[in-house]
Amino acid sequence: MKKSVFSKLIAIVLSVLLMATSFAAFAGDIDGGAITTNDTTLTIPKGITMKNTSAGSYYCPNITYSYTIAPVTPPDGTVITDSTTGASSPVVAGPNDGASLDNNGQVEFTSVLVANVVPGGKEYKKNLTVNIDITKFGSPGVYRYKISDVTTTATLFTAGIVRQDDYKTDRFLDVYVKNNPSGAGVVVSGYALSQTNSATAGAKDGGYTSEYETTTSGGTVNENTDIYRTYNVRIEKKVTGDMGDKNHEFPFSVSVNNGGLYYFSTTDSNNTGDAVNGTSYTVKLKDGDTLYIRGLNPHATVGYVETNDTNETYKVKIEGKSDANESASWNTLVAETGVASNGTAALTAGAISTYDTDNSNASVATDADLTNYRDVRYTNNLASISPTGVILRYAPFILLLACAGILVLFAGRTRARRKETDAI
Repeated sequence: MKKSVFSKLIAIVLSVLLMATSFAAFAGDIDGGAITTNDTTLTIPKGITMKNTSAGSYYCPNITYSYTIAPVTPPDGTVITDSTTGASSPVVAGPNDGASLDNNGQVEFTSVLVANVVPGGKEYKKNLTVNIDITKFGSPGVYRYKISDVTTTATLFTAGIVRQDDYKTDRFLDVYVKNNPSGAGVVVSGYALSQTNSATAGAKDGGYTSEYETTTSGGTVNENTDIYRTYNVRIEKKVTGDMGDKNHEFPFSVSVNNGGLYYFSTTDSNNTGDAVNGTSYTVKLKDGDTLYIRGLNPHATVGYVETNDTNETYKVKIEGKSDANESASWNTLVAETGVASNGTAALTAGAISTYDTDNSNASVATDADLTNYRDVRYTNNLASISPTGVILRYAPFILLLACAGILVLFAGRTRARRKETDAI
């Protein structure tokens, strides 16, 4: 009796363990490059590596990627060998209708806030889902499919995505099929993913993510992921001159064209502030203040207008820097000009980055050189009026009066001499 109870207890424990194992196996995530599972649904990660020169939270781009899947025939003699058991199997093309992609092969990214982006980059991931119709597989074996990223260059450009020239658009998915241990037919036993059609069991790839990098012949490591770099701008305010009011807050209107995406702005050096989805930003800045706008996409343009709402005529100089390097020199964009009350000093909207492409099948590339609109400094100068300067203003008139007096005196003497001559 005791032995029977003990046997039942063992059976229950084993059942629980088997259930736990089954649940773990049905994850269906191939992020590691290979997975053992009976699930007929597989997820392959797709990543966008977000970068910014300052750590913080930034919005990812709006973009919809497109993928296709189709059977592919491996090179002759391609065989998969299990390094543990020594068993081997040739790799063949999968059945035409044995695999399909969710959502017609589209993976959609929407503009959501991604936290803790660091200068080196943080990857934001979505999943491409593959569905296997096991009824189309007639016998055990290893079956291969080709998955291709067919996203157009124009789509990448519009979203502000930079893709390296040797980006690997294709992945090769092996579907492992075995006899059904609990009945007739076959079941999926696992998956493996690689970047080459000649791959064997040792060549694994975890999807369209940065963890799986390719190295060029020169030894340079290129990230096998899409790069989305966001940009920051700063508007510095300076007031100079011995009559300049350093405590006065001058109104600024900042116009932003950010491709319809959100941008993140703040009035302090920390990456905190308001998330803005619009085309303008209004702020008042006094001497020493800086307006920060962070996370702008490569297509963004920014314009700046300062209004002098005082009764004084300030001289305004607008300068810019071509990059975020603090040691970079400032270049004068607008020469000094006097701005009276209610006058404005404006800088026409300029591009945040030089980012050009013909939107053809050529690779998307970005120019490392940036424009002068990333960092802008407005300096208002008001100098005092010198008493000496006031006297000098009247000096020309005094000189003219003196000359006139001399002429009158000379004319009088000339008349007197004529009278004396006439009398003789």
